[in-house]
Amino acid sequence: MNCSVRGGNNGESDYWRKLVVNCSFKTLQFIPSNYSQTITKLILSNNFIALSSADEAALKNYSNLIELHLDGNLLTVLPGKLFEAMSKLEVLDLSHNNISRVEPKALAGLVNLRELDLSYNRLQSLPLHLLDDLKKLSILRLAGNTLREFDISVESISLKVLDLKRNPWNCSCVFLNRIKSITDSKVQIRVSNATCASPEDQSGKGILDNGTSCSSGSSSTTTTLPPPTTQSTTKPTSAQTTTHSVSLAVAANASLVLTGVGPVSGSGVPVVGNTWKFLLGVVAIALTTSMLIVCAVKAPSWYKLLFNYRHQRLRDDDDAGVYSTGRYSSFSLDTEQTETSAHELDHGLDGLDNEEDGYIEDRYIEPGVYEDNR
Repeated sequence: MNCSVRGGNNGESDYWRKLVVNCSFKTLQFIPSNYSQTITKLILSNNFIALSSADEAALKNYSNLIELHLDGNLLTVLPGKLFEAMSKLEVLDLSHNNISRVEPKALAGLVNLRELDLSYNRLQSLPLHLLDDLKKLSILRLAGNTLREFDISVESISLKVLDLKRNPWNCSCVFLNRIKSITDSKVQIRVSNATCASPEDQSGKGILDNGTSCSSGSSSTTTTLPPPTTQSTTKPTSAQTTTHSVSLAVAANASLVLTGVGPVSGSGVPVVGNTWKFLLGVVAIALTTSMLIVCAVKAPSWYKLLFNYRHQRLRDDDDAGVYSTGRYSSFSLDTEQTETSAHELDHGLDGLDNEEDGYIEDRYIEPGVYEDNR
């Protein structure tokens, strides 16, 4: 194995304390484990190391390492507690690999790490608490990955350099406010002016430009108001239920603009779905109202026809049975008149009791008046 080994010039002890092993641009497939545990710098750049279980065991032998360079290899995953034995490590270079996944405890134990380079890998996300043990970290390089959200916690570390360029950042207000809070809380930090990939109105703009601030007029956000709470005992009307969803646009002057009736999509465009129900309700109400108006107008006429029909039936029934009883009655609203039936006249008054003098008593002639005229 053709690796260069060099050390200091200030005596034997200093030589071993500053021993540097450089095996870059070789054909190594595994991390060598035959070097002294006292080496402080191990350079394994541009090899074919894929980080097998044997490599993990070999790394635990170098507990005195201050710098470890594994850039330009074939690493794909950083397993948990990989560098736990390297508490003295200050520089870790893992750039230009194929790393797509980092386990949450991959950097555990690196309490003295000052510089971490994860640039130019295939990272899409990072664990939230990945850097919790790295209290002394001052340089973090994440350039050249496929990161869209900055979802790691950096509040507890003393960052001075944060390299975020060449990532397809989604410049939502959450992301922009996060970057702004980092720059505000860490006055001396230097953040690379990475560019936004989405949304479309922010594409190509720098994340530190004033134009990408959420307080600007061009970067308004659209949200959907939640349904009203049901703490009140009063039930909402159908109109209130239909129109409870509106889109809320927050502009630069913090004014609220309510637009649309019905649910809206994330882009502020009304969603077609419940509109037909609203229209059906309007049509049903209109038809019902029209029918009630027609009934109110036509009710007197219909009542008159029904009244006449009932009285016509009454007269028809009287024609069939009243004459057999001997007399019938005709009623009006003001008077009642009794007439002698034709049956009595045709039979010569056979069924009536005659007086002794042969005369018939007329009920409509008062007796007193008749006696006076005689």
